[in-house]
Amino acid sequence: MKRPQLFVLVLIGAIGLGNVARSPRFAAFHTVDVVQLVASGICFGVVLASLKR
Repeated sequence: MKRPQLFVLVLIGAIGLGNVARSPRFAAFHTVDVVQLVASGICFGVVLASLKR
């Protein structure tokens, strides 16, 4: 992957993680929060895998 694409994935992952962390119901996860965390993790995973190459 190219660097701009990696930056976009990191940005999307960070925004999703920040939204969940700032949520007042952070202690009680809901389905939407879990999906958002999984999507953020996937974004970060793709970036890490791309950097490893």
